[in-house]
Amino acid sequence: SVEGIPVMPHRAGIARAALLTLLLLLPVPHPGRAAPLPDWMQVDAEARLVRLHVIAAMDGTNGTFNFNGHANGTLTITVPLGWRVEVKFTSPGGHYPHSLAIAEIENPMPPEGGKLAFPRAYTRDLVKGILDDTDDFRFVANREGKFWLFCGVTGHGYSGMWDYFVVSKEATAPSVTVTPR
Repeated sequence: SVEGIPVMPHRAGIARAALLTLLLLLPVPHPGRAAPLPDWMQVDAEARLVRLHVIAAMDGTNGTFNFNGHANGTLTITVPLGWRVEVKFTSPGGHYPHSLAIAEIENPMPPEGGKLAFPRAYTRDLVKGILDDTDDFRFVANREGKFWLFCGVTGHGYSGMWDYFVVSKEATAPSVTVTPR
């Protein structure tokens, strides 16, 4: 109290105290712990299987030349060596057809198609692309390395429609890393 007059805490002070209390109750992240998996990735560790749903032109990122809202290498999907990979690819209706391949990283970047990293690790009509449709493919991540998720439609890779796919013998579970640009 000030000169016998009770002083009520200011509302901002109450809000700060409540926020501090909430923050103290939240779990502390630990280095090395995997981030939560996105809803487009499902993992069956017992079967050593990862399922991916890759959506082309998911949003307006990079002028719609993106996979699940990522482009120009901002997304990295890591899979342990020897795991099976099942991919559902969706190319929604819109202005452009798209495709997907797990491709070798090449310099210079190929104008279309790309050199496949694994047998059958690509969608049908790789260069022509598909529009308002889906396609599925499966493969075993049986060799270690860093590869591209690559749209094989002419010029789309040049336009930034590529991200990374890593197969690692050190990885114990699939993971996703996003690098801001």
